[in-house]
Amino acid sequence: MKLNIENEDLTKFRGLAGVSGSGHSWPEDYADDNGKYLNQCLTCNTHFMGHKRRNVCKLCDTENQRWWESLSDEERKEHIASVAGEVNRIFGPND
Repeated sequence: MKLNIENEDLTKFRGLAGVSGSGHSWPEDYADDNGKYLNQCLTCNTHFMGHKRRNVCKLCDTENQRWWESLSDEERKEHIASVAGEVNRIFGPND
């Protein structure tokens, strides 16, 4: 959903759309032409404002980064192999 609203209207719109000020939105995107879209997080299903291509809210993205950084190199390799195996199971091997 494309929003053509000014900054003073943004607070009002957030309240109407159920977008909380609890850190889910990406205010750094608002200056971009495509930065004032209402999106729904694929992780927590919360609505947030941000670039039209964002699929994850800022809180979930931050948590995912912390989780990834907490893994050892070996754990990262295991996770990547697991995801690759799941992708191959669903879509077939990429030959």
